[in-house]
Amino acid sequence: MVARRAVERSVLGASYSPRKAKSILKGRSISETLLHGALARVAVGSVPGALAVSGALVVKTLYDRSRARQARAEGARDLHEQAKDGETS
Repeated sequence: MVARRAVERSVLGASYSPRKAKSILKGRSISETLLHGALARVAVGSVPGALAVSGALVVKTLYDRSRARQARAEGARDLHEQAKDGETS
């Protein structure tokens, strides 16, 4: 468990400051921690398990990226509308 948290912290540290990475890990709920532990055990237990977990993580990452793209587009649209409203006032 200690090694897993160290790896997670280092992976998060690549994108965030060390303090923010630590706070992200501390902010997880018990259910999230248990889920991540269970997924790690399945992935380590067998090659098919590792492939299933890896595939699910790839799908989730692609889904999250598409949602982020949509959110940025919606935000840009909202700002554009706000700017148009500001010009007419």
